[in-house]
Amino acid sequence: DIAALKKLGIQVEIIKTPKTFNEICEQTIYIGALVGNTSEAEKVIQSSKLVVEDIRQKSKKLSKSKIFFQVGANPIFTVLQNTFMDDFITFCNGENIAAGMTKGTMTRESILLKNPDVIIIATMGGFGIEEQKIWNTYTGMSAVIKEKVFTISSETSCSPTPANFVSALQDVYNFVSQ
Repeated sequence: DIAALKKLGIQVEIIKTPKTFNEICEQTIYIGALVGNTSEAEKVIQSSKLVVEDIRQKSKKLSKSKIFFQVGANPIFTVLQNTFMDDFITFCNGENIAAGMTKGTMTRESILLKNPDVIIIATMGGFGIEEQKIWNTYTGMSAVIKEKVFTISSETSCSPTPANFVSALQDVYNFVSQ
């Protein structure tokens, strides 16, 4: 597809999935420059960074929470470290229960053993509500006891733009700070 587009004389830019919020910002500036709108991209970045920094500061006052962030159901798949989605956890003073893992597949049993304080489930493919119901049946788990099993929009949490990142981060902060 890329070769065909180039053959037609269409400029093609390949942008890798960002690993951090900062990379999302850098890529937004790059894309803004490509389309001749660097100043608008800079405005978006500036306002996004202000919100992110505000949440990071407020989160420092929160107790550290063990967080399980689920992005797949069959198999169960979680957010790994060194991804922009892990920034949602760390920016909210959380600890990713998948820390140290190199593959995102987990079993329900391994998650139960880690006993997360908060469970966040992306709604991808419509499985989020069903997974939330399943997790809430584990009445001895900390997240269930504390009533902290949530769904989050996959549109905002899984799509790396500054505005989406901010929206999802605000949701995660609200879940953790309840």
